[in-house]
Amino acid sequence: MPRFYFHISDNAETLRDEKGIILDDTAAAVAYARRIVREIALTEKVSVLVTDADGRRLMQVR
Repeated sequence: MPRFYFHISDNAETLRDEKGIILDDTAAAVAYARRIVREIALTEKVSVLVTDADGRRLMQVR
């Protein structure tokens, strides 16, 4: 199963995910990123950049 990284950004600063998480597929990564955004968005406006283990950008969720 692939490892995905979720870098959280508020457009001024980015918190890089150095550990990542193993998920079944890209669809599971999208769902996870959306959950992160929903939880944080209650207090701040953020986006989540999802990358693969090689650092390739897969998607950005706002």
